[in-house]
Amino acid sequence: MAIVITNGEYYIQNTKNGKVKKTKDINEATQFYNVNKAMRKILGKPAQCKGYYLFDTEDTYVKKKNNRKHYSQDVRKLLYDKVKGKCAICGKQLLFSEITLDHIIPLNQNGEDEVENLQICCYQCNQMKGSILPVDLFQKVTEIFMYQTEKKTTHSLKWKIVHRLLQSCIK
Repeated sequence: MAIVITNGEYYIQNTKNGKVKKTKDINEATQFYNVNKAMRKILGKPAQCKGYYLFDTEDTYVKKKNNRKHYSQDVRKLLYDKVKGKCAICGKQLLFSEITLDHIIPLNQNGEDEVENLQICCYQCNQMKGSILPVDLFQKVTEIFMYQTEKKTTHSLKWKIVHRLLQSCIK
């Protein structure tokens, strides 16, 4: 494991006299082989390292500035193959280039930023789901469907029958 310190554009390089220098070349960056030593460097030079984060040059993901991980193509491919390329929300067959990654339990609801909490979705479903739980999404979509169907139904007896059937299916 080789860790460097970066802000996404520049990398931190230690000089011989212990000062911090910034470089755009990752090959010139100081490599740390211990997370604690890298963090000590950031904490020890707060002004020079403000906005910088750790980047593991050998891992399958990196922590981004917003603390989200960026998952490699290999991880994305495994998730894609696991569900045979179908959107987890609408079931639409997706090309690999069309997938987006969705946190099943959203990060802002204490979901983990780990592979086990990811699913692939089409862009539209990912946007629609946003940061709500799957059960809440299901509830909202059901409410919308039922309301819109009721509005368009002209025969009230048919609607009452269908409504009861649908309710029994989704409970």
